[in-house]
Amino acid sequence: MKRPLYLISILLTAALSSCMECSEVEKTTLFLFVDITDELNFKEFRKNYESDYKLIAPLFEVEKCHAGKFRMYRINDVSQYKYSEAEYDPIPPDYTDIQIKTKLGQPFKFNRQVDEIYNEILTEQFDLDNTVLYEPLCKALNELASDETSGKKMVILYSDMLEHSDYMSFYSPKYDTKPQYETDKVLTELETKCQCTLPNLSNIEIHVVNHRSTKTDNNMRRADLFWREVFKNAKVFHLKSNLDL
Repeated sequence: MKRPLYLISILLTAALSSCMECSEVEKTTLFLFVDITDELNFKEFRKNYESDYKLIAPLFEVEKCHAGKFRMYRINDVSQYKYSEAEYDPIPPDYTDIQIKTKLGQPFKFNRQVDEIYNEILTEQFDLDNTVLYEPLCKALNELASDETSGKKMVILYSDMLEHSDYMSFYSPKYDTKPQYETDKVLTELETKCQCTLPNLSNIEIHVVNHRSTKTDNNMRRADLFWREVFKNAKVFHLKSNLDL
């Protein structure tokens, strides 16, 4: 009788061990927007994506009780809320390195999925007349801000931030540098037309990465002033113009 009971004890211990859960989970959620309507910045994104991803990858370390979600949105000429996503669940605290590789496999599958997402967007075309930025960005920020399971929340925008659509256009002279009330007026117009209001961004870190030319510098300065004021009023946690993650 001792032998079967001994075996049962081992099996129960193994079963309980395999069911261990993390008391706390460290999670990183990153939403990355790539503007495929912006020829200069999209070319720079293509050229630098490998070095840039080396800065992003450490956010998704394969560690016990760590989880991650990565989304990539295409900023294009239509108001679509579409994205590609990769995600992995928390790694159990009792898993060995061998178990993580042989039984779990999620983080490694996650890395392959992210590579595939990057490779898909690198083949996109950028010969588009319009840029619809505010609507998909607003919807994504609302989803991210309200998600209590997202952990550390980050947004990276590879874009000149020049909305150019039926909603508004930074190429129009009327959107030259204006006092604060004009920024509020333009934002209210966007919110009304898109039926979307920016949420409180106090738990979100935003990075805007772009490149300017003599042709776009003036418009981009206008846009930069506008978006900085908009994000500031939404109480953004951090706003940076680089990939200092």
